[in-house]
Amino acid sequence: MNKKLKIIVWYLFFIYFLGFLALSATMAQLNPAPRYHVFGAVDKIFADMSFWTTQTNWMFIIFFLFVALDGKWGIWKPGKVAWINFLAYFTLTMTLFWSALSATLSNQDIETNPLVSYANVYDSFMKWFITVTTHLVTYIIAISYYIIAVKKEKIDIKNWYKRDLLIGWIYPLFYLFFVMIRFLIMKSIGADHYLENIPEKELQWLIDNDYQWVRNLGIGELSTPYFFFNPLVEKNGLELLILGSIGCLLLITACQYLMIWVNNLFIKENKKEIKKIQFKLSKCEIVFSIMKIIISFLLISLAIWKLTIFDNYDFKEKIPVLYYFVYPLLYLIVLISNIMTIIYTILKIRGKYENPTMEFLSSIFSGLFILQIYAISLLMAIPIILENKYNRKKIPSNI
Repeated sequence: MNKKLKIIVWYLFFIYFLGFLALSATMAQLNPAPRYHVFGAVDKIFADMSFWTTQTNWMFIIFFLFVALDGKWGIWKPGKVAWINFLAYFTLTMTLFWSALSATLSNQDIETNPLVSYANVYDSFMKWFITVTTHLVTYIIAISYYIIAVKKEKIDIKNWYKRDLLIGWIYPLFYLFFVMIRFLIMKSIGADHYLENIPEKELQWLIDNDYQWVRNLGIGELSTPYFFFNPLVEKNGLELLILGSIGCLLLITACQYLMIWVNNLFIKENKKEIKKIQFKLSKCEIVFSIMKIIISFLLISLAIWKLTIFDNYDFKEKIPVLYYFVYPLLYLIVLISNIMTIIYTILKIRGKYENPTMEFLSSIFSGLFILQIYAISLLMAIPIILENKYNRKKIPSNI
């Protein structure tokens, strides 16, 4: 492609997507999800910006602006780490949205399906156009451009966890912080402030379209973009919040490794026989590993104790099954991840098998998934940080 044509294509690309973002923001004001009709203009803006998809679409246009500039005038040019994280975010966007949409469309009864109160209503071509562009077209463009146009570099998957994995967590953690701050502010204001001051035009729309159930919503539904960020549900709200938040972080991690695997498929290299290196653990490393095992046993005990509180998941009250189900699911995940941590750590100490990536991931998530119990799981961070600071050896990659 010659330079002039390339410039024209980029101009058309940015004109189209800037127009799309403007259209999307306009529709968020004129015809938002039913629950957001209780808001005024400013609150609708914050409601729209609380969605992961809205933020990542702004990220999309900004990211590709840097791609188009291609390092001119010394401006930052996205490298392999940036591309992997960028694609991981959009993989999560596409996967979660279409899964949630299918779950919502399959059951529109608000009494039995709590997802309905969070869902948008796709009652026009324009809404479907925005939705498909937001959750599918942008991803196809991003992954296609990466596969076709970006020069691939080998990524050492075995050392990704040491630094680049955590770089990819910066934006998701910022997003969670943003969502929780908005929730806390709106919770302090209270639902009555919004429900008693619905703009007249919006109130009439709710009546005309038989969405009067919106006027009975709590502040949790009004202040959180997705159901799994709402700790104020009828049952196990804190567990739902932890499972949703840390679960998304786990999914982003999985998407990162998926994108690394896809990237490395395009790298042609001669297969070399890698000699297995036996690493002898120092006394300090053994101490850190033992600390990790002890903490894992403590977290397992806490998870078992939580699972014995059967009232939290007896499925007796007329509460959506989903809110009961998250309780045992969360603590079973804690059990499994801590058992994995113990197994990987013992195998490492005995010199039988060493997989630093899986050991790191199982240990860090085994703590994060039980963060709600007085933050005691932060104890797991101590041996992880000490071990990573002490251990500077680089593990060869044959992938």
